[in-house]
Order: sequence, then C-alpha cells, then structure tokens
Amino acid sequence: MAYRNPLLLITRKQIKNQQSLNVVISSALPQVEPGSNLYIQITADYTQLSILIDELVSVYDTARHYSEENKNISTYVLFGSNYLNLFNYCDWTIALYQSSDALSRFINKPGIPIKLLQESNTDLSEFKPDAHPMDNLTGSKDEYHTVAVGGTFDHLHDGHKILLTASIFLASTILIIGVTGPKLLVNKKYAEYMESYDQRASIVGRFVKLIDFNQRTDFYQINDVCGPTGHINEIDALVVSFETASGGDYVNNLRKEEGLKQLKIIAVCVIGGKDSEQFKEKLSSTYLRKLEAEKQQ
Repeated sequence: MAYRNPLLLITRKQIKNQQSLNVVISSALPQVEPGSNLYIQITADYTQLSILIDELVSVYDTARHYSEENKNISTYVLFGSNYLNLFNYCDWTIALYQSSDALSRFINKPGIPIKLLQESNTDLSEFKPDAHPMDNLTGSKDEYHTVAVGGTFDHLHDGHKILLTASIFLASTILIIGVTGPKLLVNKKYAEYMESYDQRASIVGRFVKLIDFNQRTDFYQINDVCGPTGHINEIDALVVSFETASGGDYVNNLRKEEGLKQLKIIAVCVIGGKDSEQFKEKLSSTYLRKLEAEKQQ
C-alpha cells in the first residue's frame, strides 16, 4: 500500500551504518504514493554544522540512489523538531519507522497511524560508528546574526535543500536569500523550461518555513539578486557551495571596495563521496530542465 506524504523516522545510528540506512530508505520508498513527498526525520538536534551537513548529504544521496524516477517522489530531510511543521504545511498520512529508538522523542499527530517497516537484518545494538573529529552534539551552536545565501533555485533539488538548510541553521536572527532574476538568466541552457522568479521565490519561502521549526516572525527576506537588499551592512556570513566558493572571495573584494565589513564565507558540500560523480549532474537545475525538454519532445 502506498501512502501520501509519509514521514520516515530515522536515528543517527542508522545514518552512520550505510547498510542500515540503505535498508530503511529502500523499504520506505515503495510505500510513498507517486507524485507526493517522503519526509525523513532525523531524531536528533544538532549544534555543529559539519555534522549536520555530513548526515544530510548521506541521507539525501541514499534516498536519491533508491528513488525510481518514474515515481516523481521528492525527498525532504528534517531534524530536531522540524517535523512539527508538517502539522501545518503538509497533509501527511502515516509515520514509518524501523528502529524503536526513533520513536523515543516523537510526538505524533492525533489520528495518524505509525507503521513498523520490514525489520532490518542489521544488528545495531553493538554498532559503534567511527569517531568524527567534531562528532559531539553538545556545546554552543554554530550561528551568526545575519546570514546570506544566493542562487537560481530552479526546480528545487537536493543540493538547494542542503544549502538552504545550512543557511537556516546558521542564521540566528535574519536570513537573506538572493534569488536570481530574469536579467541574469538570459544565457541559461533550456531557459524556456525555467520556473518563473515568483515560482522559485515562493518554493524557497515554503522550504524555509518547513525547516525553521521556530517559525520566527520576519526571519527571512527573499530578493532578486539584482534588486535592493535590506540589512546589507549587517550581514555576517555568506553561505556558498564548494563549487561556487570562489564567488565568496569575489563578494568580499567588492565589499572591501565599498568599505563594508568582510563576511565569513562558509562553503557547504552538497553531494557526498559515494557515487558523487554519478549524482553531480543530477544535482543541477540545467539537468532537470533538460529532462523537462526531453519529455516535451
């Protein structure tokens, strides 16, 4: 039986064991109704960005590996108390789990069933993941008062979701999101299949509301990257992907010329090591527009 917008509960221990992660995600995906979403909730809070990104990438990459393209299923990875936002933003129908540990801090919505997936043969009771140099979820949280991030955000894909999640995680008070407007997109490949600026800005806004479980009032601001931007003098950090890290240096050079303070440049890895070359192209808006063009032909 397939369910619309199910919520899959997983633990950090399952993420650390790739075999276990493979089993739980491959068991959940066939139970997702085509055309709907799979929400994956990591039942942990994070204070270190490096740990969060490593584990987000692992989950997104694994889900993408097992997804069947013809099902048209989108994956969203949540953590901490993010799933509480599903009560307001998503008509989810069931919670799935494979490890009873994942239920220890889960507060279910009244009337929503909870289903045990096919049990894994992987014994995690004695599993001790390799130590991460910063594998400690205690201590002060990585954050900056005002954080900026920019991109086209066309056909929102896993790379965008990881980049935006990192930005939301780091911004304590204000998040400025620059969405590329029409002026800078005239030479993009398959531009005729690009979502409009309003579509892209709206989708980004909904994603921020989903991830920002604190539901902070006036937390984020979305602008055309060529348009006026408020709080420009207050920005503390700029989040970029590793592939566009040089753009951070360019921005700081321009700010220096204008007499503005230098920004902390935070480069985020949006794809993992396993099958990274295979998935690199698929983490491209151009690739997704190409697929759209091929469907139309």
